Amino acid sequence: MTTARKTTTVFLTVLCGLLLTIVSLVQRWPGWTWPALAVLLLVVPAGFFRMASQRRGPVPPSFEEQLTAAPVERTECRVNGVALPSLWDDYHFVFSATVRWYLADGPGRGTVLNPAGLAVDAVIGRARAIAEKREPGHASLLQHELGGALSRMHPDSTGHLRAMAEDVSLTLPAEDQERLDRLAGVRKDETVWEHQRKYEQSKRRYLGEDVLKDTGSAVVWWLTKNDEHVARTVADLPLLAR
Repeated sequence: MTTARKTTTVFLTVLCGLLLTIVSLVQRWPGWTWPALAVLLLVVPAGFFRMASQRRGPVPPSFEEQLTAAPVERTECRVNGVALPSLWDDYHFVFSATVRWYLADGPGRGTVLNPAGLAVDAVIGRARAIAEKREPGHASLLQHELGGALSRMHPDSTGHLRAMAEDVSLTLPAEDQERLDRLAGVRKDETVWEHQRKYEQSKRRYLGEDVLKDTGSAVVWWLTKNDEHVARTVADLPLLAR
């Protein structure tokens, strides 16, 4: 039982007792006391209920607003671990983001039962159109590119809403990243080996087709290497001729 109800019960009990007392005494009262008694019976209850209402206080505005406020419509959701294709077959990016949207106003739009589904589909479609043209080795760079491309509100294909994304995250699965690292190491080693092979071929061609094609070319080459040992070069002419 609340405090206000208890107070009302006590008041009614006291009032009933007062009335019984008055009835027992009224037969001996003079006639001029009847108007005073009527005023007393009207003023006392009114004053009592006024005091009770002041003690209880007004209804909080926030409570009234909660009763009349419309339900809050959700306009964002989190998407995690969506696979997006890359330029290379069998390599996929892992996409996560917070999708936001708002419903478009206009005639004939109708009621959208699942706006989150439309917004997520629109954002993923925009992200896929970019990701499938990028190599998997540049996931960190693509993450920033998608963060900029998806930061603007764009209408979905149905025209019911506009959607965007923030907190974009883009990664590669760990095993795919390991494969890319090994491929990069092999390509680097192959490039170094190719340069070494070309260097050796060029050196052999230079010696065989230029330096050692005849005795004169061999002597000139030897002199450029040992210009301070002319006498020794002359002594080595038979060797250079062979």
